[in-house]
Amino acid sequence: MTNKVLYDSDVLLDCILKREHHYIESSKALYKAVNHKVNGFIASHSVLNIAYILRKNYSNSELRSLLKELISYLPVISVDSRVINKALDSDIKDLEDAVINYSAELNGVSCIITRNIDDYKNSTVLAVTPYEFNRQ
Repeated sequence: MTNKVLYDSDVLLDCILKREHHYIESSKALYKAVNHKVNGFIASHSVLNIAYILRKNYSNSELRSLLKELISYLPVISVDSRVINKALDSDIKDLEDAVINYSAELNGVSCIITRNIDDYKNSTVLAVTPYEFNRQ
């Protein structure tokens, strides 16, 4: 099994929002990090994306508490100019996905957990769905 994994924000939002059809597999994948079966990480910009998406669902204090809990299980990987430059020069069409990819690559992460597999066909890091990850 892969030891160092980066969780894409779609998977984390599945867990937080209990999205129908995705919640069970995404939460199983997340619990591998919570239970220390893998070393899970989140990219710094994903924390902000999640906060932006959830801002209408939670009060400010609830949201901050939720994010603190999330990063207590998933240490934050920095996004710096090296990551951004590699993402801008890459063949990955979606810039956010390119940033996730190079955040993972430059931090020695071996796997990205995402539901958007098609967005990672030019990725330099293996990308798998929560379902695939849970069966490893």
